[in-house]
Amino acid sequence: MEPKNELNIKGQVVYKSKSLAEYEELNARWNIDAVNNPSVIVVPNDTDDVVSAVNYARENNLEIAVRCGGHSTQSVTEGGLIVDLRRLRTVKVDTETDTCLVEGGCLLGDVDRETAKYGKAIPFGHVSHTGVGGLVLGGGIGNLSRIYGLSVDNLLSVEMVLATGKVVKASNDENSDLFWAIRGGGGNFGVVTKFWFKLNPCKDVLVGTFVYPVPVAREALLEIGRQQDANAIPNELSYAVSITPNGVVVMPLWIGDVDQGKVYLEAFSKIGSPVVSVIRTAPFVQIQSQIDDKAPHGLRYYQKGPFLKSNLTAEIVDSILDSYQKHPTKICSILLTHLQGAVQNYSKTDTAYHFRDASYQIIFMSILPDQKDRQAVIDWTKESIQKIEPHLYKEYINTTGQNYKIEEVFGVNYPRLLEIKKKYDPENFFRACANIKE
Repeated sequence: MEPKNELNIKGQVVYKSKSLAEYEELNARWNIDAVNNPSVIVVPNDTDDVVSAVNYARENNLEIAVRCGGHSTQSVTEGGLIVDLRRLRTVKVDTETDTCLVEGGCLLGDVDRETAKYGKAIPFGHVSHTGVGGLVLGGGIGNLSRIYGLSVDNLLSVEMVLATGKVVKASNDENSDLFWAIRGGGGNFGVVTKFWFKLNPCKDVLVGTFVYPVPVAREALLEIGRQQDANAIPNELSYAVSITPNGVVVMPLWIGDVDQGKVYLEAFSKIGSPVVSVIRTAPFVQIQSQIDDKAPHGLRYYQKGPFLKSNLTAEIVDSILDSYQKHPTKICSILLTHLQGAVQNYSKTDTAYHFRDASYQIIFMSILPDQKDRQAVIDWTKESIQKIEPHLYKEYINTTGQNYKIEEVFGVNYPRLLEIKKKYDPENFFRACANIKE
């Protein structure tokens, strides 16, 4: 139901009943499978506008959801209010302190491009049109995780708006319990309007691209597993593996001394019989956007992204390759992101993100060409996960979708998160997320 009174802010307020064309343009999502039908969309110009939007939603009994990059299938509402942060896109690098201010509506690419000017980077995800807010509040996994940790491991402080409309800062020195909770606890606690991150040196990187036909990729994947078993992979090296219609793409990435990195990548290039074998140096910012076209806006996506407990064994590799071959439409990818390394510098309870000892995140991603394929794709995803379930941790908050067990999302940290939720949002105002509740 649309509220009776109107909201007046410096930014933009669009009611579905009054400006349908404008509403539909603003309401577009990356994943059109996400059902989102707010009665009003608020596009704030600043933190004060966010405060007004939060107060307005609370006073009018409207469910509230937050949009940054529009990738989430959880931050949606039926008849409520969307706070769309797209105008909060400021990025400021402080060269004296090696820190970076990032406003809550930034996309990863906004930050990558600005920090690259200074030869610096923050560990972010793989698709540059992803929103910073959603990625970071879930933990934040990406190309730099093995050498510099997760996004949340590089987070210094935030400014956020609570359910009461109060603006607070959170860091290790101020509202430290809240700061702990937002580093992996998702959007349960408020609207983050500003992030402050520490910066890390990262300019040009060494990257390999090795492509194998699916039937002959087994040996290359097993070699990665053997290197892990022998502790032969330094933190400067990480592997990304994509099983796609174009073959199995193994992309080792080296961040550090180029000559040292060539030793590892050239050795890997001799494994198996890749049909493509390329080793090159590239600006890191280029790597951060190189798969954007593989995940365009406006399609129907279905995905799940649990974590592998162990290294790549023959059992796991065979199961994954077999699952890919059995996909009902073949419009899919199985993506593995190499973890461990600096991610393990923290314990499971140091932040709300608790999958510290995982070896990989593995994402089963499908594109639904037609609604008639939905159940077959859901069944394939479920069966693929079940085949390797003894080797998995479940589930990552940023890839849970709508069906999940909340205890599996937050694990050992769930009881503490619940207590912090009661303290900062006792009425469960922020619930359009992987919701922490009794």
